[in-house]
Amino acid sequence: MKLFSGQEDRRVFEAGRRYFSTAFPNPNRVGCPGTEVLRAVAFRKMERSRAKEYDPHLMECSPCFVEYVAFRDQALRQRRLRRLAVAAAIVVVCVGAWFVYKERLLRTPTGQVANHSTAVTYEPKLADLRDQAPVRGAEGNTPVPLEFNRGPIALTLYLPTGTEPGQYEVEVAEQLDRPLARASGSPTLQNGIAVLEVKLDLANLHPGLYLLAVRQAGRTWAPYAVILK
Repeated sequence: MKLFSGQEDRRVFEAGRRYFSTAFPNPNRVGCPGTEVLRAVAFRKMERSRAKEYDPHLMECSPCFVEYVAFRDQALRQRRLRRLAVAAAIVVVCVGAWFVYKERLLRTPTGQVANHSTAVTYEPKLADLRDQAPVRGAEGNTPVPLEFNRGPIALTLYLPTGTEPGQYEVEVAEQLDRPLARASGSPTLQNGIAVLEVKLDLANLHPGLYLLAVRQAGRTWAPYAVILK
């Protein structure tokens, strides 16, 4: 007969408290395994294959049965307390994590990360095209190129004398009409100079020779040689 398992375990112990605790007196404790063994069985510190050897004695010795039941109740209480302590610790950790997360949300303004990640510093750059010769044909001589640093630049262009008002396009490319960076704007007249201000992000381009092309919208490009450093 297998003792103390599942629903049968509860029925046996209910019956045992009323019956086995008094039905088999053994005042001289003949054949008893001893308190330490009973404690080890109750607290599951002994392998079940070995512990079940004592089942017949517990069924025939009321003093051992009573002692075993007392140890078993104590073991059950300790296990319940440990489970409650673990559950309480998990709740405390979860609640603490929630409050930390909530506090960070309250302290962080909406969009703060996006604002930081999109903040760009543009380096001012002046390019005077009034005396700069455009590139003319693939076989022509290349004028002395302009020099730009790679990265975001706030480009101020002094356009050639006689520039007409209107919308202008600016692009940096290796081949015309295949822009690697592009911008547009309208020039203003400052001290008799047509000034066009645009912003270009050249951070992703490799160092080398490119074309800085400028045109009034819908007209022919005027390309200028530029070296990115």
